[in-house]
Amino acid sequence: MNDHQLIQRQKLKIKNRLDPKVLLGSNLLFVPLEELTEECSNILGDNPFFHFVPPGWQSSAVDIDTLDSDSIPAPKNIEEHLSLQIATCPNVDDLPPPYSSAEFWCSFLNDKGYLNTSAESIAQRIGVCSDKALEYIKSLQGYVDPPGLFASDLRECLLIQLERGGLKESLSWSILTDGYEHLTEGRLSDLSRKMCCDKRAIEEALDMIRKLDPSPGSNFSTVSAACPEIEFVIRNGTPVPKLLRENLPSIKSNLGEMPMTLNELLEEKWISPLWSKTKFTLIRLGMRYRTLLRIAILISEIQSDFLKGEKDTVSPLTYGYAARRLELSASTVCRSIGNTWCRAFNRTIRMKTFFSRGLSSRPDISVKELRSMIIDLNKKGKNDRMIGDIISMPTRTVAWHRKKMGLPRAANS
Repeated sequence: MNDHQLIQRQKLKIKNRLDPKVLLGSNLLFVPLEELTEECSNILGDNPFFHFVPPGWQSSAVDIDTLDSDSIPAPKNIEEHLSLQIATCPNVDDLPPPYSSAEFWCSFLNDKGYLNTSAESIAQRIGVCSDKALEYIKSLQGYVDPPGLFASDLRECLLIQLERGGLKESLSWSILTDGYEHLTEGRLSDLSRKMCCDKRAIEEALDMIRKLDPSPGSNFSTVSAACPEIEFVIRNGTPVPKLLRENLPSIKSNLGEMPMTLNELLEEKWISPLWSKTKFTLIRLGMRYRTLLRIAILISEIQSDFLKGEKDTVSPLTYGYAARRLELSASTVCRSIGNTWCRAFNRTIRMKTFFSRGLSSRPDISVKELRSMIIDLNKKGKNDRMIGDIISMPTRTVAWHRKKMGLPRAANS
């Protein structure tokens, strides 16, 4: 035997790796305002000299009679939200009461909006076969908003949203249908080989999946007061956003109680880690406000006429367009304003109110603007064809939006 023979053996090795979750924990952009003070305090840690103070609305008792009525969102009841939709849902609307009611169908939903029982159980309640019950469920999945309701699980919920968005043949769809096991196990390299594409394409497809709502039913939650972070004011005829500092957390220090000047304190080595942690937290908080203000500045530019009251509806503004203008991802724009409220027209409204996609046939008109036109012309007795001729829109497009809004068909339609 040769004593100098090379032998290869496996050897365990520990390698430090930065977990993305650690970075996410210090990202304050996606934290709701009511949780912002607590999250800042968590990042700051145990610090005897600095601490965060919640805003006045959060640290004191609120007299509900003194609150702006617009700052208290109307109760979101999923039955009320789906009442008209289920009553007009094709196939389901043919069922006799109470099986065609929102109360009946919403009783089968859990907090996430998923089905809490099987199709067989629903079939027994209605008195039909399982296949027929599945037909009713499929009809609801393809009709009601928000998309993803009445899914049996997370996977089906995401697939419904992709299909409703016209992405059934996309790579994201293939990942959820053919590579779901690899996805859940985090085996992205195996997933890339199975999908026959590179990792960049996989990441783009996963980014699309991340933008979907995994819990469409959670939008219907308990009522709480909403406080705006940004206000749009009109200065010299131009809308300008500003931070409402009184509604935001502030930082306080106890350095004034020390028998040393501020410069002397900062020269002490023992205070260096405490001061560094404080600066780190303040920088993260500043990054949140900077991003929100950049989005608000873009809103004030695109929606200038709407903010000045010269238009009744918003102009087309999508998350993708905002992302390109601000050099952010569309997901970041969407998530950052998802729970952010602002002040405009002396009312408290969600910032996402200012976003609406343009129409493929009329990119200069937003969906909200189109629906406002349809409502107005429908009230005047115009049928779908007449409305389409007036606004240069296909009749089928007008009919689709009219049905979505639950408007009656004009007599001569």
